[in-house]
Amino acid sequence: MDKRTLTFALILLGSSRVALAHPLEESEPAPKPESPRDEVESGETREIIVEVPPDTASAATITREQIDAAPIRTAEDALRLAPGMVMVQHGAEGKGQQYFLRGFDAVHGLDFEIEVDGVPLNEWSNIHAQGYLDLGMLIPEMIRDVEVLPGPFALDQGPFALAGSARFRLGVPLDARGLRAKLEFGSTLRARTMLSYSPADGDGERFIAADVMTDQGFGESRDSRRAVVMARQPLWRGHHHQLTALIIAQASEFGLPGTTSLRDYEAGRIGFWGAHDNGHGSARRAHAALDWLTVRARWHLQVRAWSGYRRLELLENFTGFFERPVEGDRRVQRHASVPFGARVDHHAQVAPRLELRTGLGVRGDVFEQSEVRVDLERRPFETTRELAAAQANVWAQAGLRWRLADALELAAGVRVDAFGIDAHDRSPTAVEDADPAATAGSIRGGGLRWAASPRGHLRWAALARLDLFAAYGRGFRPPEARAFTAYDPERVGLSADVVDEGPRTSASDSGELGLRWRPDPRVQIRVVGFATYVGRESIYDHVSRTSLQLSATRRLGAELGVEARPVSWLGLAGSVTWVDGRFVSSRNPIPLAPTLVGSARAWLVHRIGARAGLTLVGWAPRPLPYGARGSGLARLDATAGWHLERVFVDLAIENVLGLQLREGEYYFASNFDHNQTASSLPTLHYVPGPALNARLSLTVLF
Repeated sequence: MDKRTLTFALILLGSSRVALAHPLEESEPAPKPESPRDEVESGETREIIVEVPPDTASAATITREQIDAAPIRTAEDALRLAPGMVMVQHGAEGKGQQYFLRGFDAVHGLDFEIEVDGVPLNEWSNIHAQGYLDLGMLIPEMIRDVEVLPGPFALDQGPFALAGSARFRLGVPLDARGLRAKLEFGSTLRARTMLSYSPADGDGERFIAADVMTDQGFGESRDSRRAVVMARQPLWRGHHHQLTALIIAQASEFGLPGTTSLRDYEAGRIGFWGAHDNGHGSARRAHAALDWLTVRARWHLQVRAWSGYRRLELLENFTGFFERPVEGDRRVQRHASVPFGARVDHHAQVAPRLELRTGLGVRGDVFEQSEVRVDLERRPFETTRELAAAQANVWAQAGLRWRLADALELAAGVRVDAFGIDAHDRSPTAVEDADPAATAGSIRGGGLRWAASPRGHLRWAALARLDLFAAYGRGFRPPEARAFTAYDPERVGLSADVVDEGPRTSASDSGELGLRWRPDPRVQIRVVGFATYVGRESIYDHVSRTSLQLSATRRLGAELGVEARPVSWLGLAGSVTWVDGRFVSSRNPIPLAPTLVGSARAWLVHRIGARAGLTLVGWAPRPLPYGARGSGLARLDATAGWHLERVFVDLAIENVLGLQLREGEYYFASNFDHNQTASSLPTLHYVPGPALNARLSLTVLF
């Protein structure tokens, strides 16, 4: 490998901190090779991976090895391996999942930020949910690893990172390079084909891949179909510079069963995995990004630009015939947008112990969205939303990373964001309320908002095997475009905790104390305590189909995590996260998010070819609205496989114990029998987890 290739391997395979690694990091043990294929004869490509200590005690990296040991269906499923994370899928593969982390109900991305190779994916002002996330455009096998950052402590974390962030890095692992073909079949009549190519002597950054899948699902209205193409190609490479292009295209169709009434299930009117109404969804996306990287001895500069097209359509019914006893409560939501953005990040070593980090960026969307009520024959009878808008977020950030002593590092900085929104409310209701003689499209709203987010952390290597951490950060979320319009749904929410202060930026203040202790080189223990204050809470209400503005909340919590490598081919990990979240004024518990979450994992990767994994996750009964309480859950998944040099056989089993799992639980009023009079009393509804199912795959490398 020549000097030029080695330089870019170090930068592109590590995080941005690798290029400016501190002496604190040099004391870390050298990482072991990713696989036996790393130890190759002279003249062949070697893969060098540099491990960098985290900035906070809670930060975690989900490796490709760990992903392969879990029954991953989609890119989102990799996040289930993050400590304290709970995820719920309301529909089949294709709809964005619901995230719960650190006492936050992040809905579909309201309080949880996701980036892919530096490009933010949260859909600001999406018709279905603010910050909506859909990772269906990512082929799971193309994920190199995922960095999970609980809390808003990193300088470059952007909007929606109140609970935390996840950063996906794309790439092909060493043992999967070359031409790869994968066939997968499942007990739910699943059939999937995946093809990929990445040069066998390359670094895995260059690739092309295609994925086609169809699945009938484990229950009614849970079918899905997907097609994805991904390609990344270096366009130009010099001694210090590189320009790379990434192109992704995705199309998917999926069922939407909604939630199930527990009362109706217990009365025998519906099966556990049944659907009250057969909803449907579709998604289309095109994404293109350019990445320019310049690396020098004491600084590096990265410039990214991206754009694309996004279309989402959802037909759902969460409440049956509650609002419209005759026509029903079905609604069709449509969202079409052109996202765009660019960012510049610069790191410079201005002194032997001082590093300066700066950045500028802009992101935004031009979009149209609508929501229409339809009857059982899908005939529209009422338009409840129709909006066209343009929005932009401009930000600047600056921070210093100062190594006060060989064992002490301090980082501090601030990020400033400005948000501009121009919205045209075309809904008939809005126009009629403003002026009965007005024409559609005459109601216009918008404004400017801003947020300043200070962040900082301290890391002290108190002992040779003990690191202590402290961190503070402010997270934020911008107002959505429809907040500037006349749209005003009925607020059914949470009694006195509901407020309405108009469109403004919401912010959180979070702090964290923790330690990482290595009593043995093969064992690491994490202990973390955290607290968060949110000045204006937000909870999604299924009846009004919008996020309710609520009063201030606070969260106090702790987390214990253990990772171990008893032998080189066996990995063990476990974590327990506890959170107490309450409204400050009423002292009521924050609903929906689990208060106690635990997980235990074991994975085996032996050089003879054996592969296996076990994942156990569970949580205690969660608080629900109106003082109700949900149920606990325990789910066990397993994988097994045998990998020869060029042939891999893998088996994935979900819900090994065959339990009836209520992964999501909600409390609201509904009526799924149009022959009965609706009751306004709320009842428990659930989203079932997967039934016992298995998938077998065969992978061949050419």
